[in-house]
Amino acid sequence: GSERQVQTKATGERLKEASAINSTLSVLRKVVEARSKRSSENAVIPYKESKLTRILKESLSGNGVMLMLCCVSSAAADARDTLGTLRFAQSCRCLNANPVVTHKQGVAAIHALQRSMQHISVWPSQQTIEETRAQTERLRELERHVAA
Repeated sequence: GSERQVQTKATGERLKEASAINSTLSVLRKVVEARSKRSSENAVIPYKESKLTRILKESLSGNGVMLMLCCVSSAAADARDTLGTLRFAQSCRCLNANPVVTHKQGVAAIHALQRSMQHISVWPSQQTIEETRAQTERLRELERHVAA
């Protein structure tokens, strides 16, 4: 949550840390608001304004599943912070998530390599020396392809 500097009486390094936390949370709020209210595809989302939002860009942009965990207090003194936290959580609910599994080019090669290795280990007695050499060469080619 946010750090109320007057309440915590933070000074020195703690004050700098609290300011950095507040700044990061402010940028996170901006990103969530921009994503939930976005009316056009050309809207600029300020992901690059903080390290946290850069790290969470994939999840916040809808290509992932996100879980919001809110810590709230029943104390009357914390009512303002609790209400702000719940409003933020509500705005996060408006984000659309459509996670897509992305495959890199080498994934298919790795699966082919695994199938070939399984084939070699399952039926070695049925193979001729020539077939074994050919498969070994194919495996080396796939390994070079994956390494590239």
